[in-house]
Amino acid sequence: MLEIERVSKQYKKGVWALREISLQLRPGIIGLLGPNGAGKSTLMRILATVSQPTAGKVIWNGADIQKKPDELRRVLGYLPQDFGVYPHLNPLEFLEYAAALKGLGGRLMRRRIMDILELLNLQHSLKRPIGSFSGGMRQRIGIAQALLNDPSLLIIDEPTTGLDPEERMGFRSLLTDLSGGRIIILSTHVISDVEAIADQIAILSRGQLMAYSDPAVLLGKVQGKVWSVLIPDEEYQLGRNGWLISGTIRQENGMLVRMVSETQPLLNAVEVTPSLEEAYLYVRAIQEEGVK
Repeated sequence: MLEIERVSKQYKKGVWALREISLQLRPGIIGLLGPNGAGKSTLMRILATVSQPTAGKVIWNGADIQKKPDELRRVLGYLPQDFGVYPHLNPLEFLEYAAALKGLGGRLMRRRIMDILELLNLQHSLKRPIGSFSGGMRQRIGIAQALLNDPSLLIIDEPTTGLDPEERMGFRSLLTDLSGGRIIILSTHVISDVEAIADQIAILSRGQLMAYSDPAVLLGKVQGKVWSVLIPDEEYQLGRNGWLISGTIRQENGMLVRMVSETQPLLNAVEVTPSLEEAYLYVRAIQEEGVK
């Protein structure tokens, strides 16, 4: 179990990246959602023992990770947002180097590296320099180095930035395969990255925890509050700044708009089934600005 108890982080006087975040995490995939600047990466660095909180504490299986960081580091896999590789090395060379940095080695580690490369479908690219890899393949190398110690806690920060749709789907499928018995924390601002795979979702905004629940509960919050309506172009241009819009499709006679509203926004608006993205928009709006 990973327990986050009232964790706050202040970078300079008056500027808080996190304010009293409390969570209890168990095995499964936890999607950490929020806009850029919400505090997601700051929280990831604290959980990975790279940074320390200004206040509060993080407990891993009963041990305070500030006092006993090695208790967590031994079973931690971490893929930061700015993960870099040595482009002239091939996957085997790079992972052997990464293993040595972690104090891992020997014949068993060589066998584990080969197993991980096979798991990630990289066994046919052993002799290619990583610099020639696609974005998706480089992300798989990042996951590979995070799996070297067979981690119980896997922290992945914004892993699909720059990936094409097919690579994104493959990455999500990979995380599902890895989730058995592990706590996987996936930090992202892309709702579709967690919609199909997350067991629990936490939403951060401006350094504060706005919601933490399973996807079904989040969807329940916005049930009956999502509408579809065809709006003439002129009316749409005049009213769009006052609506919480989740999607638009241009049509011959106007704009087909999906929007979130507590009540029917227009007479011809029809209630529709909400998506997780609309639940996310609703949670942020209701707590930050209020929904019309």
